[in-house]
Amino acid sequence: MMLRSALVIGVLLSAAALPRSLPIKSGLELGNLDLSVRPQDDLYRYVNGRWLATAEIPTDRVTSGFSIAWAAMWRLKVRDGYLRQWLLTLPHAPYEYRANGAVSHLPGFYEAFGVSAGDGLFRPPASRARVW
Repeated sequence: MMLRSALVIGVLLSAAALPRSLPIKSGLELGNLDLSVRPQDDLYRYVNGRWLATAEIPTDRVTSGFSIAWAAMWRLKVRDGYLRQWLLTLPHAPYEYRANGAVSHLPGFYEAFGVSAGDGLFRPPASRARVW
């Protein structure tokens, strides 16, 4: 019991001697908040309002932003063994196919990146999914 108490006191003293860590920085840029909007009415505009009002999106990049963000969201490397296990046990396609498969159906993807016949992600118009 005495040894245990001595260990606890030692840990507490050594922790007190450590330099204080810097405050955790939020991923939310507070300068972009639009306080004229209530978050319960429009959270997207509340969080991004000032940025939306001041940011300029180059005309040649209007539609590419979605595709780049989509691909970045699915970016992940997995080991071959895990990939094999995934294919045998999980119902979802691996990340690479989830990223590439969806955008190859979107006209905006072809416009943004100039995808044409012969490119790796080209899908003939007749084989692209159409919802409306």
